[in-house]
Amino acid sequence: TIKLWKLYFFHKGISKDINKENYDITIVFSSRFLQSPFLLRFLQSKKIYYCHEISQMFYSPILKYRKSERPLEYIFEVISRVVEKAINKSNILHANKVVANSKFIKKEIMKFYNIKSEIYYPGVNDKFFSPKKVKRDIDILFVGSLDYKKDEYALFKNAIHYLQNTVRFATLAMTSCARLFNLLQQLPHRRLQLLILPFDYYI
Repeated sequence: TIKLWKLYFFHKGISKDINKENYDITIVFSSRFLQSPFLLRFLQSKKIYYCHEISQMFYSPILKYRKSERPLEYIFEVISRVVEKAINKSNILHANKVVANSKFIKKEIMKFYNIKSEIYYPGVNDKFFSPKKVKRDIDILFVGSLDYKKDEYALFKNAIHYLQNTVRFATLAMTSCARLFNLLQQLPHRRLQLLILPFDYYI
């Protein structure tokens, strides 16, 4: 598409500025618009591509109604996914090393791109994030969106059966919580204290 073409030259320009600094190694992350940036093609230093997640287009289903009601839009979406997947894989192949942040993402990279990767877990400040003896106000905290890949609170569905009768559940959700309430109606009757904390992903 035209946007990808513009993005290609935009990343090429950024790469020229980075190359002027003569870095030994450049670590590249996913961008907002493309899973693996075009930067990987133009950087002259050794490149490490750190993959936090796989693009949603690989697991998000194409709405069936579009094929019958909006055939042109459906075809465009199918072609766009094929093109974007090819671009992502081509860009990743320019990296000297591909790094995943978990065993799951390592499997996903191999599954969708057929590319080997190494696992380097994100760093954590263990002096700040450490067990403390405090009164616990929340039993479950879920941070994320109700998208297709997260299976609509699959962890919550599995965990609730091992918790006490009164469960304090807090969620930071990007989307409507209607599906969550539908899920709660399907669970065995129990007392539940629910706190909904919506937020904007890009803030």
